[in-house]
Amino acid sequence: MNDNSGDEPLTSKIMADVKWMGDLSAAMPFSAAAKHVLSLRLRAVAERLPLALHHADENREYVHQLRVSTRRAGAAVRIFAECLATKSQRKVKRSLKRIRRAAGASRDWDVFQEMIAGRMAKATAPQKPAFDFLLGLGQGQRAAAQVHLAELTDLVDDDFATTVSDALASLDETPVHETFRSRAIPLMTNLLRELDEAAALDLNDYEKLHQVRILGKQLRYAMEIFAGCFEEGFRETTYPAVEEMQEILGDARQPCRVATAARDSHAARDDAAEGMAALSDGDSGAPAGPPAAFAGKAGGVFDMVDDVAVVGDGEAVRSDAAVDLRGGTRS
Repeated sequence: MNDNSGDEPLTSKIMADVKWMGDLSAAMPFSAAAKHVLSLRLRAVAERLPLALHHADENREYVHQLRVSTRRAGAAVRIFAECLATKSQRKVKRSLKRIRRAAGASRDWDVFQEMIAGRMAKATAPQKPAFDFLLGLGQGQRAAAQVHLAELTDLVDDDFATTVSDALASLDETPVHETFRSRAIPLMTNLLRELDEAAALDLNDYEKLHQVRILGKQLRYAMEIFAGCFEEGFRETTYPAVEEMQEILGDARQPCRVATAARDSHAARDDAAEGMAALSDGDSGAPAGPPAAFAGKAGGVFDMVDDVAVVGDGEAVRSDAAVDLRGGTRS
């Protein structure tokens, strides 16, 4: 498991994390698409798990790659849930949740440290001791998070691989013969509607903004799976817009994380007290990523999706004559 004999780099021994499901056709059976997607997504998690547990000190990207893989796998399990046997579905979800939480905590503290280190140079004099304190806090929390990540050893030692094999075997027991395209439209419609409704709330509330970010990720990972059911603009124009929307939400969340860490750090040393008080009030020395910027980008994404075409049997059909992903199918 930890053996890296020879000169071959670790990264060359793992499969590439496939983003786009290019081997899927709109007309293929939904159950056949399920087997292909779930196999790629779940095995990518199994490949990345040992690296994140045992080699994160060599490259922090291993943890990031594991986290992204679990998110993509989770999206695939949600989309193809009915194709999985109930017992296998529960076991896969439980394992992915464990991995995602452990990897997520580690990655969050990696990002936190990078953010603090990058902003110390721009901090005001009263803020610098506070940023120094928070940087140390982040290092300690990251070390603790790695300990929790290492507790997933049971999953590395064959348990998760067995779970994946059992889940893929169960797909044959519950065939779904509808086409991939016929399921893409209602599933994408529901995801977009949920995002649309969440984006209409008060986004000055950062908890609501974070929920929008989660829904945006679910939409993005579903788009990667269903891209073959839509014309090229879906992948080349709409998807990058969703990515940009996510970047705006991430930028908006970071100052909130700094303020929260400052409020929760009651043991700050005396010379950091003034800076910690300022940071607790949300003054992180960084732009807040105004909700207005997100709202404008989200509106553009919704308009793009309305204009996208659905791939029919051998041709693209304009959405204004075939489908409106925000409102469902049209006659």
